[in-house]
Amino acid sequence: MRNNSGYTTILLALVLWSASSIARELTPRTYWPAPVGTKVLVTGYSYSEGDVLLDSSTPLYEVDSRTNLGLLTYLRALDLRNRSSNIMVELPYSWGKAEGLVVDRPASRNFSGFGDVGVTVTVNLIGAAAMNVQDFQAFRADPNPILGASLKIVAPTGQYHEDRFINVGQNRWATRAQLGAAPPELPVQPCLAL
Repeated sequence: MRNNSGYTTILLALVLWSASSIARELTPRTYWPAPVGTKVLVTGYSYSEGDVLLDSSTPLYEVDSRTNLGLLTYLRALDLRNRSSNIMVELPYSWGKAEGLVVDRPASRNFSGFGDVGVTVTVNLIGAAAMNVQDFQAFRADPNPILGASLKIVAPTGQYHEDRFINVGQNRWATRAQLGAAPPELPVQPCLAL
């Protein structure tokens, strides 16, 4: 019988490391597998208003905004070298108004446009092989711990005006790599209605 204590120690360290990382873009069930070929289309909307914190190098002060954000996301489950994986494409659209001081003069700006397109590829490294619907049902009934990795790339495709301080797009490439773990879920227990 093999000694798995080394693997267990590494997995535990990775779980604790990922749990302590900053969760600015937490996506529920990021590493939870889906049957190969599953397609998901998600739309979302958010509204925010209030003070805006900006880089201190900009001459903008006391900025207040009202921002609407619509999001269209497409996800497809894949088989990547016999590992469950997925690719997700996100397209945001923002509109709203910002008001504040430019140096010491009042100014305002209405803005609207598409934001930067994001593409995320996620691969489960341990615990979830690529599966069909029957394999997925069996996995749900008896899940394993999962260790996965993801890479997000954001392309500078959003609306950007060099002569404006407030833009919908960021005008730069961005990447984010993550490593995450998911403990096994408890099996679904039937409930009785009284």
